[in-house]
Amino acid sequence: MKKIINAFSMFLIIFMVNAKPTAAKFATDEDWCPKPGGKVGIYTINDVNKMIGCTNSNLTSGRTFLLQKDIDLNGSLLAKTSAGFQGTFEGNNYTLKNFADSSALFYVLEGNAKIQNVIFEYARILSKSETNVPNVSVVVGIQNGGTINNVVIQNSMIMVSSKSTTATGAIVGKIESGNITRSAFSGDIIMTGESTQLVGGIAGIQNGGTIEAGLSTGKLEILKKNAVGIGGIVGAQRSGVIKDSSSNFQMIIVESNVMAIGGIVGVMEAKSGETRTPPKVEHSDFFGRITTWGTENIAAIGGLVGMAQVGSISDCHVESANESADISITSDGKNIGGLVGQQDGKAIIESSSSNAVLIINGPSVAIGGLVGLALGTINNTNSDGKILAFKSKHIGGLVGIQAANKISYSHSTTEITIGKTGGENIGGLVGRQETQGLIESSNSSSVINLNGLSTGTGGLVGTAAGTINYSFANAKIIGLGQYLSGGLVGAQVTGIISNSYARADILSKVTDAGFTGGLVGAQEAGIISNSHAYGNIIMQNPKANATGGLLGIQESGTISYSYSKTKISIEKPDAHSVGGLVGSQQIKGQIISSSSSSEISLNGNNQYIGGLIGVARGTIADTYADGIINGANRLSGGLVGILINEQGKTYISNSYSAVVSGNNSTFGGGLVGVFVGLKGGICYNSYWDMDKSKTDLSAVCEDGDRTTYDMQYPDRLHTYINWLDDIWNIKDGGYPTLKNMPPLLI
Repeated sequence: MKKIINAFSMFLIIFMVNAKPTAAKFATDEDWCPKPGGKVGIYTINDVNKMIGCTNSNLTSGRTFLLQKDIDLNGSLLAKTSAGFQGTFEGNNYTLKNFADSSALFYVLEGNAKIQNVIFEYARILSKSETNVPNVSVVVGIQNGGTINNVVIQNSMIMVSSKSTTATGAIVGKIESGNITRSAFSGDIIMTGESTQLVGGIAGIQNGGTIEAGLSTGKLEILKKNAVGIGGIVGAQRSGVIKDSSSNFQMIIVESNVMAIGGIVGVMEAKSGETRTPPKVEHSDFFGRITTWGTENIAAIGGLVGMAQVGSISDCHVESANESADISITSDGKNIGGLVGQQDGKAIIESSSSNAVLIINGPSVAIGGLVGLALGTINNTNSDGKILAFKSKHIGGLVGIQAANKISYSHSTTEITIGKTGGENIGGLVGRQETQGLIESSNSSSVINLNGLSTGTGGLVGTAAGTINYSFANAKIIGLGQYLSGGLVGAQVTGIISNSYARADILSKVTDAGFTGGLVGAQEAGIISNSHAYGNIIMQNPKANATGGLLGIQESGTISYSYSKTKISIEKPDAHSVGGLVGSQQIKGQIISSSSSSEISLNGNNQYIGGLIGVARGTIADTYADGIINGANRLSGGLVGILINEQGKTYISNSYSAVVSGNNSTFGGGLVGVFVGLKGGICYNSYWDMDKSKTDLSAVCEDGDRTTYDMQYPDRLHTYINWLDDIWNIKDGGYPTLKNMPPLLI
């Protein structure tokens, strides 16, 4: 950086010593200007000044100015354009070298004007002022129409040190209308002023028109505080289209108070009181890097778009540069995404992807492999990059926070690693889902590595309060998940989970791990229906609390038409509340028309183990368990480990257990191991297989013991009394099964 600045300072000294007279001293040779429909050749610096003179005299409309050779401008101070260029500047693929000024070659481009087929090499733009400087550029300050085609700026530099700036772009400062096609910038854009707004590798502001096949590469550096709207192609896009464009900028933001930084667009915005066609970004890619070194107020950083308030993003991609840090936040920040940092409700993202690597070193909020904060529609997208975060919360493989609207037909294979300082609300697809959010027909195959004590970790969603439908997770959660870990959702605060499943491998390495489930860690409220879980839960350290094949703990809410086929391994003693379906159920919980075929293996002194529920306090109706429990003691039961009736609201009805009492197991009861509380009205028409459980005893449900034959060839007068045919399939030769259960999806 110091070499660049020193070199530029030396250029300024030479520039000032050799400066030519100011713009006002250049006379217009009107006889030189071509007639309407005519052409004139440009061979020298003087001819360039004459063309500017024709512009200022409004003698360019319908005229063509032809560059006939490469011209070295030698840093000469050219005349200033004060009127709009309306003709054609045909570069014939020749080069203008060493253009140096404080503003663009053309002040305004108007009407049907054309600038095409020209190369600017070693251009140097310096803007320094104590007041706000708008529309800084190399080629055009303001584009009010016309076409810029095949214009290349290479090995060039723009340095703006003015106190404040608005609309700095390499090719155009501000686009009101018109087209820029097949044009590119390579070099450095360096902003050192106190306030920097709207900087882009092609244009600072786009209020309309089209940028097609634009390219930017090099470095874009913001070296002072208060930067807003910085983009690899456009700083702020308020209307118009960007398509088939890409940026390979290395974007470095050094100071604080930074908002809306994107690899293609800084901010897609709607200005109050303006009526414009919403902007679009299509078929465009970012291959560069974004690094912020600020210490506070870093917000809305995205690999493609920093902040999308309105408009649409489609078929766009962020590609990782050799798995390095494509986005690096060295301190605290919020709303950081591999594709979009912040998406507001009127913005749409579809058919797009990111495999960016995000490294978040400070305490940050809303980090997503695709979108940091999402309030709009996301459809047919995917992310497969990496996220490394420290002291952060709301981290998702696809979206950090889904605050509203819908995510559909999207998936994530992002690898998420949480540092030793831990994290909160971590999901393979979404970190945190608010009540207005809907996730539908989406999935995650993410790997989540927890190197610090973390809470709220899910294979699909960390914490969910909205709706999840027809979605699944095939995830791995490994490490120090202290509380609320689930194969699909860490914590369901409220809302609905339906027609969904998890195939999860959860490996907990922390003592006192609490609320772990194959599908959901904890259900505070809400509904789980037509869903299932299978896979493996391994608790390696002692004192695991509330572990279930489907759900860890049910505070309130309902589970219906759901089941688990999970393998649960408790490797150390002192675990409690372990169930094949639910670890622990509180008074307001309801479990109906659900089952477990889970396998539970215990090592050491553990208590309250149940084939269906470890600890039950609520409603259990039309359920069964037919798995296996190894290593259980007498504080265990085939269906329920301990049944607690504190307020007379607890009961079991129309349920059975065919759980096998396996290696080193001794059940306290074939159906219920232990009972505590108010007796009477606790157990209705419920049974257990005493051959498999190896006991004819059960707490409270004393008359439900049956042989395997009795269970499989029932006499309806003695077994399965008052069981409804629209709920159960009861046939000779097997145990009853529940109707309308979802298929096991693998």
